[in-house]
Amino acid sequence: MQVIYSVDDFPSDVETSVTIGTFDGVHTGHRKIFEELIKTAKESKLKSVVFTFEPHPRKVLTNNNSSLDLITITEEKIELFKLMSLDFLVIQKFSKNFSKIDPLDFIRDFLVDKLNLKYLIVGYDHQFGKNRNGTFDSLQQYSKLLGFSLKKVDVHKNSEIVVSSTKIRSLIASGMIEMANSLLGYRYFFSGIVTKGNEIGKELGFATANLQISEEKVHVQNGVYAVHAYVKNVRHSAMMNVGYNPTFENDIFDEKKVEVHIFNFKENIYGEIIKVEVIKKIRNEVKFESKDKLIDQLNIDKQTSLSIIQEL
Repeated sequence: MQVIYSVDDFPSDVETSVTIGTFDGVHTGHRKIFEELIKTAKESKLKSVVFTFEPHPRKVLTNNNSSLDLITITEEKIELFKLMSLDFLVIQKFSKNFSKIDPLDFIRDFLVDKLNLKYLIVGYDHQFGKNRNGTFDSLQQYSKLLGFSLKKVDVHKNSEIVVSSTKIRSLIASGMIEMANSLLGYRYFFSGIVTKGNEIGKELGFATANLQISEEKVHVQNGVYAVHAYVKNVRHSAMMNVGYNPTFENDIFDEKKVEVHIFNFKENIYGEIIKVEVIKKIRNEVKFESKDKLIDQLNIDKQTSLSIIQEL
């Protein structure tokens, strides 16, 4: 898959089948669209193109960069797209000026003229262009005017739940990781730099990697989770605590921490970037009466996490 950061850089001699969207999460609903895109491209002897945006349009249009917590930041989306049989990923810079482009002008100037569009695949609820005025009905008119074929992919459901990025964000933020993972089609993940912590975990016999993660990401609900941790691309069984360490008075009003205890692991990894796959929430964050009570619970958490991971 070739990644291109502007339609102006797209090869002029390549004819394409294209789908458009933000595709936050690259979830199972999106994948139905991509499957149709790839199938159509092969049948029509075209190249498959996913056309997406950076930053997410809602972050630009709301004048509030924190208005939307993302399931996947750009680097993670690219990682997921590379697992598919796509030919091109075009990441177009999104701005307020870009948002004012008329729907017809967008289809003609960007997709037809720049991407050599021959076949357009869209989701069931796709809207585009200035004020999101472009609809499937608009596309039907444009396809006749500009000479491309058009197909709409129906809504995708999982256990009668309509799969959407909004739904998945809500599930992640409320700790319902297993359901979120089911809708995603993979385990929710994030990466973070290991930073120096207060070493309370080490004192308790459960040394942790304290992670500094992207503020753009949707954060899981406070609590303890069974996870996989990838250190230098090697996967390890682990458990993660997200919260404020309420057992220790000095930390109650401190900033939220993401701490990962990797089982049977003693390497110094300060400054390393590790990836965490979240498997299941074990329990809520709790304030314990003493350090000994906390240590007892951490041992239980470890065994619970190992049991969950071994059943995968």
